[in-house]
Amino acid sequence: SHASGSSWQTVAENVKTETFAIKGLKPNAIYLFLVRAANAYGISDPSQISDPVKTQDVPPTSQGVDHKQVQRELGNVVLHLHNPTILSSSSIEVHWTVDQQSQYIQGYKVLYRPSGANHGESEWLVFEVRTPTKNSVVIPDLKKGVNYEIKARPFFNEFQGADS
Repeated sequence: SHASGSSWQTVAENVKTETFAIKGLKPNAIYLFLVRAANAYGISDPSQISDPVKTQDVPPTSQGVDHKQVQRELGNVVLHLHNPTILSSSSIEVHWTVDQQSQYIQGYKVLYRPSGANHGESEWLVFEVRTPTKNSVVIPDLKKGVNYEIKARPFFNEFQGADS
């Protein structure tokens, strides 16, 4: 139920699992949920009504976005990587600063891979930071004694900025 007095709506039937994801809810709205079981003998009484659940508001940056503007602004963002802080034999903390900020930054992708002749062109591994105000990330599970190449780039939805 949309908690503003709307009537109850069936959002799924014949669900065979204990959890279910409901898509297509309105942003910034409050919903109440209940469950009823059904079998060959009929339908059960409803469960207790859930606590109110509020959906997230749509971030203003994703409403009516001009894709050319997003790509242009992300292209102007300049990230500077600092020397990583070694935390242990298998983990580091990577820090960066952002020269040119943009409203179109949802987060950062930190890419890393082993470097050196015996590693060739290894696949880049990606660590995603989904907080635009955060400027560091800990990368765990690195191989002991191996050097790594590291770079970072800002992103917004499917758009990505330039590498650091």
